[in-house]
Amino acid sequence: MREGIPNNNEAKKEKPRQSPILAAVLAATLSGALSDAAEAKAPRTQKEQIAKPDAKELEQQARAKRAPGVPDLPKSGLRRLLVDGTPAQVEHALFDKDTVLTTVAEAYAQYSSPWGKRVVDGALNNMEHYWVDQKEEFARLGIPEWCLYLSIVESGYDNDRVSGARATGVFQFTKDQGKTSRLVRKERDHATGKVHEVDERRNIVKSGEAAAALLKRYFDIHKRKAETETDAWLLALSQYNGSFSYQYYLQVPGKTSYMGFVQYMDARMRERVGQFSYAMLPSETVASVARRFYVSEERLRAANPDIGAETLVIPPVDATDLWYDVRGGDSLTKIAKKLGTTPTELSEANPETKKPGYVLKAGTSLKVPTDAKNVAEFVSAMNVMRMQGLVENAEYPLKIMGLAQVLQVRGTLRGPVPQWDGTRFVEQTPDTK
Repeated sequence: MREGIPNNNEAKKEKPRQSPILAAVLAATLSGALSDAAEAKAPRTQKEQIAKPDAKELEQQARAKRAPGVPDLPKSGLRRLLVDGTPAQVEHALFDKDTVLTTVAEAYAQYSSPWGKRVVDGALNNMEHYWVDQKEEFARLGIPEWCLYLSIVESGYDNDRVSGARATGVFQFTKDQGKTSRLVRKERDHATGKVHEVDERRNIVKSGEAAAALLKRYFDIHKRKAETETDAWLLALSQYNGSFSYQYYLQVPGKTSYMGFVQYMDARMRERVGQFSYAMLPSETVASVARRFYVSEERLRAANPDIGAETLVIPPVDATDLWYDVRGGDSLTKIAKKLGTTPTELSEANPETKKPGYVLKAGTSLKVPTDAKNVAEFVSAMNVMRMQGLVENAEYPLKIMGLAQVLQVRGTLRGPVPQWDGTRFVEQTPDTK
């Protein structure tokens, strides 16, 4: 999920060199690239090989083809952290208005690109037999038409899509979410008397109805405190993706808004650059939490003498406690080059690689030498990855908005779509002045 959009003066300056580590984090974390989940099964000939734009191409496209009402912007705080790579950046906002508008601009540019057009065309083709009924169901519940396109951001309207979290189908319900929405349930066979599990997450009609009902339920929660209906829909979409907007609703007194949620998430993101507290989920272990937040299990246990507690203290990322996750096609030489070290130094830090018959396997981890040239950038990259879930959740409705604005320009979507009015997002039709 990338670099921000510099203004005209910044564009003339020499850009800071960016390491392969940060470039990879940019491609995976920020909003400049569509999620792989959004790539639909579109027909493609052998000659038609359209590449996904990289971060640099995306920045150029976002400047040349900005979303309606989005100005040319300086780099937002999150982009500055990636470029400058120092934890000191947390004294400034990481997720702010610039980040929000840059995200919309980049999503608009991406979905307008040849690659994005193929993704959208494939998804719309998949939607053809269900579009009318689902549009009517969303309208029946009072849900704005643009919200329906969350199905393209979620899965590219690919019913065979299964995410890393095992979310399944067009609307990407996890099994637990499916149980809540009655898509996954136990039923008794009347003929045999045996109980079996029914899983209808891939039933496009029923999962669409469940998604609409879930989104409406979240909207009804947020509209109690939201300043505007548009704010309530944006917060409801964030809650569809994760629980942070609901935590914001519970913790913040008085009125709520999407931009208020942005400030709330910015504070949460900056916390994760240093030491912070984390409430473990029932499904998590100490080892899984350590890997999630890029600290060793030993350091995590040392910071938590009472390791049985539900809330853990997560120590900050440390240059002496870094590892590299091996991928397919990697070699010690390639990894050493990425880290700014030598194969010999990498082997010295990982004695197991010297054993006879050692084979480097994808999915294993190697310790990063503390004197590697790119250690500081690696620390910065890990700090960004610690906040990845927060970033993805806060940006989720913005990506849907960028897509909806593209579809509005194409004439596919004729209803109003939120656009920036200088202080907040308001729903506007193309003819609105």
